[in-house]
Amino acid sequence: MQSIGREITFPKDLRSPQEAKEALLKLAGEVGWRLRRAGQRAHTVQLKLRLGDFSTFTRQRTFDVPLCYDEDLYEAACALFDAMKRPPGGIRLLGISGSGFDEAGELSLFDDS
Repeated sequence: MQSIGREITFPKDLRSPQEAKEALLKLAGEVGWRLRRAGQRAHTVQLKLRLGDFSTFTRQRTFDVPLCYDEDLYEAACALFDAMKRPPGGIRLLGISGSGFDEAGELSLFDDS
């Protein structure tokens, strides 16, 4: 297994960072669920962004502690989104994926990783 992710193409381009972050929240929830279901934690989180003119950008970050929880994936994706220098124009597609897996093992409600 190389990566676990989810992306969505929007019927109408997103115009604001707030709209994009709402979409990232939903995507992070789906990717987190898929990671946990597969019993995996991802060291690397990747953000994919495609603009209305079809130019595509990807950014990723690798973490020492692997991630599988929605909130952690969302924070990582938002940090990548905020750091990205985006040309003007609407966002046609967003995606989040995780790779570089460690087995999740027993997940705890009190686990800080």
